[in-house]
Amino acid sequence: MVIGISPYLTLFFTKIKIGDIEARSARSAGRSQGLTTKLPSPIESQLIEPSRNLSPEAKKILATLWKYQKQTFKDDNSKRWTFRLFPNAQHYATYLAAISELLKIGLISLDFEKEYCMLTNEGMSFVDNNSELTTYTDIYKF
Repeated sequence: MVIGISPYLTLFFTKIKIGDIEARSARSAGRSQGLTTKLPSPIESQLIEPSRNLSPEAKKILATLWKYQKQTFKDDNSKRWTFRLFPNAQHYATYLAAISELLKIGLISLDFEKEYCMLTNEGMSFVDNNSELTTYTDIYKF
């Protein structure tokens, strides 16, 4: 029942923290598509192979962002769902390596002030066209 009503909780709560993981709705923070238009450099913008070249942790981050993006905002791509892992989390070092990997190829963007990650336009398109990631089951749970 909790999972079924969780998308509607964003109408009342802007931030949810469970253990070492924190999620927040970008809608309340005033985030918009315009903030995610960081374009990768020509070297970074090379087409990457389907997700088999991504680390498991990078796939986990993309799948998590995708699942909650679609669950929270449906087809409204002008808003972004964001989350971060706290430094005291067990797998924080692996998480940071995957964040770096995804930033380098332009699939995510960071709110550097608060360290929340979100899908870029390129990331939205990449995951949408990659059935492995849209059905990936190893995700962060909120």
